[in-house]
This record gives sequence, structure tokens and C-alpha cells, in this order.
Amino acid sequence: MDKLKLRVIYGGREYTGRAEPGSLLADAIREALGWFILPCGGRGVCGQCRVKVLEGRLSPPTRAEARLLHSQHYRLACQARLLGDAVVEVKPIAARLSVYGVEPPLAELDPLCSGLAAAVDIGSSKIAAVLVDTETGSNAAEGFTVNPQAAWGLDVVSRISRVMRDRRELGRMREATMREVNRLLARLSRDRGRPRCTVFTGNAAALPIAFGVDPSPLGAYPYENPLSETLVLDGGEAGLDTGEAYVLPAIRSFVGSDASTAILATMLHGLTRRTLMLDIGVNTEEAYIVEPGEILVASAPAGPAIEGGQLSCGATALRGGAVYASYDPGTGRFKFHPPGSERAGLTGSAIVSLLASLLENGFLDETGRIRRAHGREGGVDYISLSEGLRLTQLDIREFQKAKAAISAAAAMLIEEAAAKPLALMLAGSMGSGVDVESAFRIGLLPRARSVYQYGNLALVGAKLYLLSGKARRLHSAVYGAARHVETYTRRDYMDVWMRCLRLGECPLGAG
Repeated sequence: MDKLKLRVIYGGREYTGRAEPGSLLADAIREALGWFILPCGGRGVCGQCRVKVLEGRLSPPTRAEARLLHSQHYRLACQARLLGDAVVEVKPIAARLSVYGVEPPLAELDPLCSGLAAAVDIGSSKIAAVLVDTETGSNAAEGFTVNPQAAWGLDVVSRISRVMRDRRELGRMREATMREVNRLLARLSRDRGRPRCTVFTGNAAALPIAFGVDPSPLGAYPYENPLSETLVLDGGEAGLDTGEAYVLPAIRSFVGSDASTAILATMLHGLTRRTLMLDIGVNTEEAYIVEPGEILVASAPAGPAIEGGQLSCGATALRGGAVYASYDPGTGRFKFHPPGSERAGLTGSAIVSLLASLLENGFLDETGRIRRAHGREGGVDYISLSEGLRLTQLDIREFQKAKAAISAAAAMLIEEAAAKPLALMLAGSMGSGVDVESAFRIGLLPRARSVYQYGNLALVGAKLYLLSGKARRLHSAVYGAARHVETYTRRDYMDVWMRCLRLGECPLGAG
């Protein structure tokens, strides 16, 4: 039987693929694009892989589609099958999940306030927020803005150092952050009025700075977090155009409250045993939920390179860089998604897929050394990706160091638990956009039976805390169950880190 033709509209361009009749739509899209993310691993529970069907014949909608979709023009790519030639329009999933994430169902509503409320996640580079109708629990608006603290340093250690040198910098950063939070909430609120209450979660250092809490204790061992208790503040006194503000405390050290709310959301999704949650970013936070009463947490100082920062070819997701890149041996050229995005540079997720592709096609060896260079400048080999865009040997080395920090911390959590994870939960912008097989190939992630890419779970968890008494009780239990693992003080840390520098699967933990 002849193969069916699928045309995919993505990023303003058209891609064509071929598939056997009865093929899963997601597989056919992946064939046409070269990649496609299924956040829940194709289980039909998150609804994030929805695509618009412009033409064609597909299988009847499944129960999952009937539950999650409310328009006959949309289908879930992980559920629908091709019965004839088709044309579909695909919007980038990673872009949707970088602001908000996949939300578990709530059985009860017991909000902290009535009317309009908000949840805010103050990350190291981005501030994301969601407005919530507390009567229904539904989102009224979602959005994000750049965290102005980045002007004091891309990484939070630089910001802490600035405060330690000059205490006045703390006030300047606080004012800049609150001004931006107010602008974001005003933009999302429009004519709805101001939120009656707001829950704040966030990065271990960026969140205290936002509220004028001195982060200096994080600047020297034993790296104690100054935000150790929940703050309940009058919005006006905190410089906010909102009602009461609830500021959630860090778990310990560089493991911030964003980790606690991401763990909360993960557990409310039903993942309560042998689940490794990674919120991948400049300061990657990792939590191994061994069981509900045992949660191991750690932080990995990956640095800006993990998100594409400070690389000659890099760009953060906020700048609109490519989220996927690979080498096509058939044409001898490199492919980028979305098309044309390479002009802004490559995000961290694109670097991951690119390195995996370069390994597979013999451009690199597993030490990260370039074997097939296109040129050499200033004594440094490079691979030419497109006009004006190069991947240099120095770029690869910087990314390897960031990757090693993340995989070494994961290895130590797994070793501490003496059990390999059954599931991975990937959170944050990069976690939602990274190609999982590529991440496995270069050793960024340990392999697991199930992988979920659920977006900004820190913000999802903050919203759940806002709405649900059950969520608040579980959140409190997370703090009681969490045990901080100081990976960087272990005698064998550098040995593990060195092994994880390789672009291959890192030896991880116990069996």
C-alpha cells in the first residue's frame, strides 16, 4: 500500500513527510519535522500535543480527545491516526509550556482569598505569572517578562556578590523587580481589577532579592537560605499593586521555593515514587521523590551555558533562538526549528539536539573533541552551522561543564537513594523543549521508563497552593520530607563530575 502524505505547517513554513496508513499522527509529524515533543509521553493525559487539522481523514476521536478538546478542528497528535493524506498546523509546544505548565485536576477549591488572585514565579531570568478566578479555579491570563535582576548578572551568584559588596544594590534590585511584577500583573489584569491575594514562588536567590531579603548568607559556606519561613505581607508595604502576598520559603540553600512548588505539582500528578524531577536552568534544582515521606533534593550550578548563554552561537529562549537543531546527512546541511530562528542563535535545548546529532554523524567524539572541523580561528576549531553561525570547541567545552553539573547531581541523588528512577519529570523552559532522546544520548539525563515534560511546574504548584487546602497541606509535608544532599561537599564530587563531562551516558547511581 502506498504511503500517505502529511503536510505540516510549522513556524510559517511547510514540511512534508510520508507515513504508513494507520500511523500515529505524532510519529508522522516527527518524520516531517525531524522532531516533536509529547509532554506526557503519548499517554493522552495532558492535551499539550494538540494540532489543528486543516485537511485530511483521521481516525475517530478517542476518549482522551473527547475529554481534553472542545473543537472538531483540533486533534491530539498522540491519539489520532492517519487514514488518508492530511495537512496539519503545529504550534511550538515548548513556547506554551515556558510560561505555564500541565495542571493536575483539583478535587476541591479552598482558596486563600476570593475573587481574582495571582501566582507569580520569580526565576533567575524570567518572571512568569498567572491570574486565577478563584470561584472556578480557571486561569484568566498567563504571561511573562524578563527579570530585571539580570542587569546585575546573568547568574544569581553575581547578584549575591553585588549585594555583598554594596548593600544599596539590594534595594535597587528589589525596586526594579517589584516594578516589573506590577507591570506584568497590570498587563494581565487589564480591566479585571487588582488581585486580592498573590502567592510567590521562585529561585533561591532571586525571590529573596525581590522582597529585599539580604541574600548574603548564600554567598559563603554553609550557604544558608535567608528565606526560611513563609512571609505573609501586605501588598502595599511590599511595593505591590495587589492585596496580601504569600512568599513561600526555600527548601534549603540553593534549592528554592520553586523546587517545592514543582515537587508539589509533580506529586499531585500522581508521581509519588521513584520520580526524579529536574527544573533545568542556570541553577538547576533536582528532587528525587523516592516515596512520599522521602524526598532528596540538590542544586546544580550549571551556569548560563545550559540555556545557551555566554556561548558564541547561543541565545536564550527569551531572545527567540532555535529550540532544535540537527545535521541532515542527506543534504549536508543543518536544520533548525522554528525555521529562521538560528539567526538569533541556539537555545540550550537546540545545543543538546545538535551535540547528539554531531556525535551520531562523526563530527565529535565522546570527549567532546571536534573531529571534522570546518575551520580554525584563533587556534580554536569550529563547525559552521549556517551563514554567520558557528559552534566552536570552546562552546562545546562550556556546555559540557554545565551538563556535567546537572548529571553529576542526578547521579549522586540516585546513589543516595540506592534505586534508579522509574520516571523523569522535566520542568522549566528548557526541560519542556529539550529532545529527550538527544538528552539521553549526550548523558544530560539518566534513562527512565517514563518521561514527562510538563512545563513551568513551579508556577502550577504556586497556583495549586493558592487554590487548595489539600495542596497547602501536601506542600507543608514536602518540606518535612525533603532532605538536602550537599553534592558539592562530597569527597568524590569532582571524580563524578569529570566522568559526567563525557558526551555519553553518565554512570549513574545504584542498580
